Order: sequence, then C-alpha cells, then structure tokens
Amino acid sequence: MTQNPASSGTKFAFSAVTTLFFMWGFITCMNDLLIPKFKTDFDLNQFQANTVQFAFFGAYFLVSLLYFLISASKGDPINKIGYQNGLVLGLVIAGIGCFMFYPAAQIYQFWLFLAALGVLGAGVTIIQIAANPYVTILGPERSGSSRLNLAQGFCSLGYVIAPFIGGILIFGSEVFEGTPVEPAVATETIGLVETLVTETEKTTLTGEDATKALEKTKAVLTDAKAKGLDMPMANELRELSMTLVEAQQEAGLATPLAEESQSKANEIIRGLQLAELDSLKAPYLGLGAAFLIIAAVFKMISLPSFTQEGKIEPGITAFKHKHFVWGWLAIFFYVGSEVTIGSILVNYLGDPSVANLPENEADKYLSFCWGGLMIGRLMGAISLGDMKESKKLPYMILAAVISTGIIYTCATFKQLLTVGEHINPMDILPFIGLIALSFIFFKLGKSSAGRMVGLFALVAAALTVFSMSTSGSYALWSILGIGLFNSIMWSNIFSLSIKGLGKDTSQGSSLLVMMIVGGALMPLAQGWLTDSYGIRASLGIVLLGYVYLVWYGFFAPKAMDTEEDITPVAAGH
Repeated sequence: MTQNPASSGTKFAFSAVTTLFFMWGFITCMNDLLIPKFKTDFDLNQFQANTVQFAFFGAYFLVSLLYFLISASKGDPINKIGYQNGLVLGLVIAGIGCFMFYPAAQIYQFWLFLAALGVLGAGVTIIQIAANPYVTILGPERSGSSRLNLAQGFCSLGYVIAPFIGGILIFGSEVFEGTPVEPAVATETIGLVETLVTETEKTTLTGEDATKALEKTKAVLTDAKAKGLDMPMANELRELSMTLVEAQQEAGLATPLAEESQSKANEIIRGLQLAELDSLKAPYLGLGAAFLIIAAVFKMISLPSFTQEGKIEPGITAFKHKHFVWGWLAIFFYVGSEVTIGSILVNYLGDPSVANLPENEADKYLSFCWGGLMIGRLMGAISLGDMKESKKLPYMILAAVISTGIIYTCATFKQLLTVGEHINPMDILPFIGLIALSFIFFKLGKSSAGRMVGLFALVAAALTVFSMSTSGSYALWSILGIGLFNSIMWSNIFSLSIKGLGKDTSQGSSLLVMMIVGGALMPLAQGWLTDSYGIRASLGIVLLGYVYLVWYGFFAPKAMDTEEDITPVAAGH
C-alpha cells in the first residue's frame, strides 16, 4: 500500500478543488435564469423552455454513459489519466461550451443555445466524475460525507450569488428599470397597438378574457406614452395584442387592419426580444475565460494522486454492490427533484394563484432556495465531521447565521436595485423558522448519513404538499424551504454509494453522475404537467422523488452493511 500524502498537501488540494464546486454551482444556477428569459425571448411554452435543463443535464447522462462504456470495455479512464488531468479536461470543455453562447446569440438560434448548454454540461460532468470521489477519498473514509458536504456548501454559494450577479448580467438594465426601447421604434409600436385597440373597440366582443385584455392593453399604452416604452411593456403588449386578435378571429370579427397592425407590432417586438439575447454574450465569454484560466492553473499546480488497490480491469463491476444500486436510483430522484424546483421557481412564484410576483422580483428568491442548500451543507459538514459533539452545535449555529446573512444581503440588494427598497428582515422569519426546524432534524439524524437523508426527504415531501395546497407567503416559503432540506442529499447519497467500492470507485462515480439525468427528464415531465394540469399539480413529480428518498434513507443504506467485498482505498503520489 502506498503512503498517504502529507496533511498540508491534502488541505491545499481540498481548497483548490472546492473552487470548482463553486464554479459549477454558479454556472448551473444560471440555467434557472435562462429558462424564463428564453421562454419570453423565443416565445416558448414551459415544456420547451425546460429543454434548457434537458440539454444541460442530458449531457451528464450521455457523457457518463460514454465514460461507463469505456470503463467497462477498456478499464477506468480516471485511474489511467489521473484525477487532476480529468479536472483539467472538464474545465476546458466547459469553457468551450460557454464560448458557444456568442455565436448562438449572434444568429438568434435556440437550438444552438441548447447545443452550447450540452457542451457546457459535458464539461461539468467530467469535472464532477473526478471531483466528487476525489474529495471523498481525500482523507479518512468515515469523514467522507463531511468533506463532500463542505465542498458542496461552496457549490451552493455559487447558487446563491448567481441569481444576483447573473440576473444583472443577463437581464442588463432591465433589472433596474427595464431596457428602454428606441424612441422611433417605440412610437411605431405604440401606434400599431393603438390601431388594434381602435379596431377592437368597433367589434362586439363580450368575452371576459378579451375584455380584460383590452382594458389591460389601454393601461399599458397609457404608461408607455407617459414613461416611455421599455422591454417588459413591449413584451406585455405583444402578448395582449395576440390575445385580442385571437379573440376576434374566433368570433369571426377580425378586420384586415387589426390583423395587419398586430402582425407588424409582433414583428417589431420579436426583433427587440431577439436583440435582448445580446446580453448573454459578455457573461458567458467571461465564464468561458474563467474556466480556461482555472484549467491552466490546475495543470500547473501539484495535487496528491490516488490509486485503487487491486488491478483495474474492464467490466461492469460497480453494480455488484447492492448499496450502490439503491444510491444510483436515489441520485436520479434527488437531482431531478432539486432541478425541477429551481427550474420552475420564477414562474411558480409568478403564478397568480401562488404569489403573483413579476419576473425580476421573483428571481431574488432563488437566493433563498439555493441558499438553503448552502446552510444545510455547511451544517451537515459539521454534524458529520470528526469534531467533539459539544462543539458541533455552536459551529452549526455560526454557519447558519453567517450563511443567512450572505443570502439576505444578496437578496435585499437585488430588491433595492429592482424596486428601490430593502427586504424587511421580518419578512424572512419563516425562512429562519425553517432553519431552526432543520436543527431538530440534524439532531434526530444523530450524525447518520442515511438516517439524515430519510428525515430530510420526509420534510421536503411535507413542504411540497403544503406548497401545492396553499397560496401567498405560505406557498412561497414552503417551496423555498425545500432547498434547505435538499442540502445534505447529494453528499450523503454519493458518499454512501461509493463507500467500500475500492477499485470500482471511479466507475461508480461515473454511474452516479450519469443519474444526474434526472435533472434532464423530471423537468420535462414537470413542464408537460404544467401545460396540461397547471403549475401546482406539476409538483407531483417532485413529490414522487422525495417519497423514494424517504424509503432510501430509512431502509436502502442498510444493504451497505451486508457487503462482503469491501476493498479499502489507498492513496499515494
């Protein structure tokens, strides 16, 4: 057996790899901002908009499947090239994916954006295949969950910051007041819609939807003439004008002038919407450059290398471990449920039956959703760590307080930029109450990784049901609280699943990362449910995921205790 690397070396390696967790957290959360933007700019329904997640997380499945097939036929690639080179390769591919956003925005093609997200997802997949097991085996096996929870906490920090920084970068000045439309274009657009209104008033439309659309169109036109037309107003006028013409056509009352006015206004506004995609160029070029710079740094620095005891041979070997199979399925349902909630959050909070929040206000709540992950993961790292029991609670409280402060700062600054006022600290008391509740469940978990998964999934399921059946602040904070109870899922499931795999660790890691495909498939199912039955009912797919995780946490990990072929992991240079 080779010798363990020096403690100082492992600490430096852990710190270096943790930066990658932050990067992929940031880039993944950016998808949650792309979905509502593409939905508006490309005039998509929810199912089509959710193909953003399908492209990104579908790449996880394809790349992991390819990795698995290579591993089964020729032996484990990571064990041949090393964890460090695997990280560099993933970073370079992720950078290329980011650079592809420029031509996609230049030619205004949604499919090319999806292709860019696929390449980006492929790079992040390779990073995850190497980084997750690397962090887990970078020290004693018993504290693997603790290290992975801590690293995932920094991943969640990326999620917290992304809605604020990414919101400003992607939506540009729209975050502040709304992107102003050039005066000549604004005048022409307003004139066309006014003609449509005049033609509509000549008809005898009596439908409630048409009447409401007509009154709303007049109100928006009044604001546009008084304050100037901006992009949110233009987008709204486009939707309203389409509603008015469709209502007239259904009643057989549409005039050629009304249809022509609507068509011309629609053409102008669609051009403006496509021009808005230019705001994606700079952020993703910057992220691409960052990935390449980090790749160069990782190529130059020295990190401890690890090898597995025993001969690395071709073959499908990870599935012979029963506890791995249950964890393999758990990753699918966990990631699918988490990504689905993040994907629909802005639209969910904007639904009139939920919170009726405008898009540029709803996106600040992404910080609370993903911030809950950060809080729970940092507390999980402490709870599952090796420190004395008497010190765990004070440190967990300190981590929760500091993290909540970061989340509140990002969210309230976003609110200040958006509507000119801070978030009242009293308004986040429900979130603080949920954090207090999590302490109880950490205590009930008794530092058992499996039991904590079951308990936290049980609370997440209860919050899902509560959000589905309530409205207003109750529905808002209950769905945000799910993020807090998602926190320890990935780290605990992953470390439980690869525990004792020995020479099968890297193959097992690729198979676990493959099941991130849940983040591609479950949002599509949710999108179809939303379009068919409404956004509340669509949460049923999330509930299904948490039901499985409850079963997994309380029962499936016990299969791990019956394994007879556990081989330890060795470390060396």
